[in-house]
Amino acid sequence: MKFYHKVAKFLGWTSFLADKGYSNGVLIEVTRAPEPFDILWENLGYEWWEVIKKRLATNTSSLLIIVCSFGAILGINYVQVT
Repeated sequence: MKFYHKVAKFLGWTSFLADKGYSNGVLIEVTRAPEPFDILWENLGYEWWEVIKKRLATNTSSLLIIVCSFGAILGINYVQVT
C-alpha cells in the first residue's frame, strides 16, 4: 500500500481510497466481462483437459483429411500425365 493510502486510511478518508479503487486497504481490480457471444457455452460442462483433447482430435482429423486430399490430387495428376 502506498504512503498516501496509509495516511488516508489513518485519517478516515475512505472516500479518497474508494475513488482510487481501494476497499479496506486492498486494491480491487475490475475487468470488463466478456461478451456473451465470445463465451463457448457448450464447453462449460467439460474440464480443461477434455476440451484440449477434443480440439486436438478435431485438428488432427482435419489435417489428415487435408493431407489425404492433397495426396489424391497429386496421384490423379500423376496418372493423367503418364
